[in-house]
Amino acid sequence: MTKNPYTDFQLKVEFWVDDDANSGVFLRCENPQQITAMNAYEVNIYDKRPDPTYGTGAIVDVAKPLTAMKAGGKWNTFEITAQGPHMVVTLKRD
Repeated sequence: MTKNPYTDFQLKVEFWVDDDANSGVFLRCENPQQITAMNAYEVNIYDKRPDPTYGTGAIVDVAKPLTAMKAGGKWNTFEITAQGPHMVVTLKRD
């Protein structure tokens, strides 16, 4: 979490997860005391999601990934750009 609020931003996140990971990056959270997918946008990291519609790289319940990707077992980089209501997520695998 950042100490300051931001309107438009670019964020680069490097991560390594195992195949069973269920994680994500939360953006534009309304309540920093209780961060959930109900009050923020979640860029998902969840390769084995039972419903793969919003798997890794998706913005949960908002935007599906254009291509199904798997992040487990490798270094990955999310590049996230937020400009007003427009968000772009790029997943790069090493």
